[in-house]
Amino acid sequence: MHAAGLVAFAVLRFGLRLELGPEFDSNANRAETFARPPAVPPGEALPSPIASALLRTTASSTLAWVSGRNTLRLGATLGGKLFFAPAAAPQDVVVIQAAADDTLRAGETLLGIGADYYDATQRSDCAARTSTAYQAPVGATVAVPDASCRDFRAGGPRARVTALLGDFDLTADLGARAFRWKSDDSFSFDSLTAGLAAAGHFAAGGPQNENGNEQEWDLGVTARTELRTYHGLRLTSASDTGSPNAYHRLDADLLASAWLSFAGRLGLPLLASASYTFDHNFSTSYGLNYQRHLVVLKLGANLPWKLSATAKAQLTFTSYAEPLQLTSGTNIVPLTIEDESRDAYVFDLDRPLGVGFSLSLRYSLYRNGVSNATLGYLRHVASLGVAYRLR
Repeated sequence: MHAAGLVAFAVLRFGLRLELGPEFDSNANRAETFARPPAVPPGEALPSPIASALLRTTASSTLAWVSGRNTLRLGATLGGKLFFAPAAAPQDVVVIQAAADDTLRAGETLLGIGADYYDATQRSDCAARTSTAYQAPVGATVAVPDASCRDFRAGGPRARVTALLGDFDLTADLGARAFRWKSDDSFSFDSLTAGLAAAGHFAAGGPQNENGNEQEWDLGVTARTELRTYHGLRLTSASDTGSPNAYHRLDADLLASAWLSFAGRLGLPLLASASYTFDHNFSTSYGLNYQRHLVVLKLGANLPWKLSATAKAQLTFTSYAEPLQLTSGTNIVPLTIEDESRDAYVFDLDRPLGVGFSLSLRYSLYRNGVSNATLGYLRHVASLGVAYRLR
């Protein structure tokens, strides 16, 4: 009898998603182009874009266990890219991702702990070509990280507390993170993170409105900081190449965001959102102090013939305090291998095929924004995928 009572209050859910499909990448190595190419040391050459078709595959699983006031969630993903063009073969990559989260509800308070891990292993010899040297505008020759190397791992624990206040939520969290850039340890760091978030949920209309559907609005603001201790040394000027007796580089990254989303029916079922993020990085190392403004707009809709479409526009404006930076996408810490710290336009089209299968089509365009007139960057990515989901 006692065992039966336990089973009645415990729910176990398992999910599995498998995806496979071809893709085309017009700039697999993420090379930037110069309006006026800078000088490079003898024997070195500026990278140029490499176009290639590839095969992309992903397998992800989730496990959720709910028992009384406690909810445990586990997730794991294994994915990879295999490029067909010989020149793009160094971009072959395998990614492993895992996450765990446990939440306990105590009245109107949620207490949570969790951890995540992300590891990208690239086929290329990134360690042998860490950077390319350029003649900087200030007259010094500087080494810039190779943007084609996405060989890194990151992860760490976190804890949070959420107060449920009717239609509002208040969340505070603390955590730690270790980031390892495998090709050049000077860009690796350990950090402490802290954040505050407030969110509100509002419903309007209800079954009596003219469309017969309720409209929902969500809004929120977040503030986060990350204090990083880098393995690399602090540089004091454009000509500083680092001294064994120098202090290590220290950064404080401050992030503030505001967002608004809408879900409802305006002729068609729609989901729309807009967000603004301000990112200010303070660094003790010369050339690495920057401000970044990020505007993201998203729109999703259910269309006839069981089609669902989504569109995303991301606009990025970045400025550096010192006139040293020659590339725009190599100093923002990535969260995944797909991160692009540039303007982005992404379009998705999905259709279920039945029995758990679905077909998806995606097109993405990435380019440098108006804040970077010195460098050009253009990348087109088109993919077709077949996915199977087991719930």
